[in-house]
Amino acid sequence: MNDAASHDIAVSFPDSERDYVAQVVEALRERGMSVLFERDRTNDWWGRNASGSSQVQYFVPFVAADEFSSAMLAAVKSGDGYVLPVLTGDTPADQLHPHVHYLRRSEHTVDQLADVLVDKVDQAGHETRAVGEIVKHATHSDQPMAEDFSKYEAQQTALHYLGDQFQVAAPQLRTRGFVCTVHRTESAVAIRVERRGDTVYALDIRRGGIGGDETLNFVVGLHDAAAICSSGWARPVYEKETGTTKLELHDLSVFGTDNPETRAYTKEGLFVDLWQRIGTLLDHQVAH
Repeated sequence: MNDAASHDIAVSFPDSERDYVAQVVEALRERGMSVLFERDRTNDWWGRNASGSSQVQYFVPFVAADEFSSAMLAAVKSGDGYVLPVLTGDTPADQLHPHVHYLRRSEHTVDQLADVLVDKVDQAGHETRAVGEIVKHATHSDQPMAEDFSKYEAQQTALHYLGDQFQVAAPQLRTRGFVCTVHRTESAVAIRVERRGDTVYALDIRRGGIGGDETLNFVVGLHDAAAICSSGWARPVYEKETGTTKLELHDLSVFGTDNPETRAYTKEGLFVDLWQRIGTLLDHQVAH
């Protein structure tokens, strides 16, 4: 195979999906797509050898939860338009961006998946890139080196991320009879949920406070703005084993529990649990 050629799509896959992916590739080729596919280029191969000068529109990794998933999904979380993963099994919620639509093998026949990928290529509004460059970026995004880690930069990134996600998610509550507003500053995010003008839930996320000035503090409920209080706080930490930044959450009363045990979250996983907590409380409001 000429690795310097131009292709519409390059694919990789876990060993368990080799035959299925071959069927998808055949269906794509029947639809006129040029596909970079070699039966020995598994996800593990790409992870070790981020090389290749072939120009492609999309890199499509078929991603299992326990193989290569955190690396490839990180590229989608960060908005990388060249990576389009197909989930081949159950993937933990904290590895998924809550407002990104993912393709799932279980929801498509071979022909349906091929049709979706063809549509993606037809609608692509970006130039082709070298597949090796795409893979290298995907496998290293969201994985800072230890010497590059900054707890204050991670704090700021997490605060901005949570603010962004609450703003995107807030309109969903109108369909349930609630109004959610999100007020943001450089140092805080204030979430308020109302029902018929009455505040039924309040959450403030603030930079600094209890635990140190590098932490994020969470305050649940209405309170005096000048008061010093906390329902929990999270400190950014660098996890050497995975090469990723996590938020070490202390005092889980922010989730309505007195369990003092700390828990390490990704920023995505923390948002998912916070949003689910709000949903549970609002369900209780409706029931009563």
